[in-house]
Amino acid sequence: MVKRTGQARRLEAFYQQSVDPWGFEIEEYEQERYAATLAVLDRGRYEDVLEIGCGEGAFTFRLAERAGRVLGVDISETAIGRARSRSVEYPNTSFIAMDIGAALPQGKFDLIVCSEVFYYVRPFSRLNIARRLLERLAPDGELLLVHSHRSETTTWPDVYGEGGAEGLHRLFTHYLTMITVTSRAMDGYQIDLLRPNPEFNGIIRPIEMARLAVANTRAVVTHDVSEAARAILARTQSLGRRTTFQ
Repeated sequence: MVKRTGQARRLEAFYQQSVDPWGFEIEEYEQERYAATLAVLDRGRYEDVLEIGCGEGAFTFRLAERAGRVLGVDISETAIGRARSRSVEYPNTSFIAMDIGAALPQGKFDLIVCSEVFYYVRPFSRLNIARRLLERLAPDGELLLVHSHRSETTTWPDVYGEGGAEGLHRLFTHYLTMITVTSRAMDGYQIDLLRPNPEFNGIIRPIEMARLAVANTRAVVTHDVSEAARAILARTQSLGRRTTFQ
């Protein structure tokens, strides 16, 4: 069972509201994004695939057509339950409810997909999770990252949206020195296909860590203050008062 952190509770409640709450199965934009994402993959087939933040399996089942096995993980138990119920037609898929901040599946993977996930991870946890994802890649494995640009995420109320693809993908290419195979700037989002750098020794310079810590602190403070303001606003509105936050 997934530990119910604040973010986990919000995402679980969101999935409990309705089936496919994001519109992944019906929105034309999402279908175009899936097609563009699959087009970046440079191999016809992958043996073992891990999808982080799989939701109800909308993209997982598309990946299954090009993989021997696909393991999807998501923090929402409701989403995972729905994915499992749909997986009968895709026997090479499996699903686990898991908080990637606490653990990752064991084993090595030829492809790890991380799409629209890292905004929901608290900034101080991102680099550690990125390291662990790198450790799960096979030596010749690939990491597929898909995230919206910073300009799209700064107004999202439920995420640490200061990073956007520009900052989130840089964790892998700058700090972990992963090699970019393909990079595509799409309308509103970024797709990057990366491979491990065989010369990376796991050491990140202290000055780089210090800069990252400053950026993370700013992101957390900004997010938490905004979240507190929204909570107060909701409370005062429920009491019939009007309050304005600049």
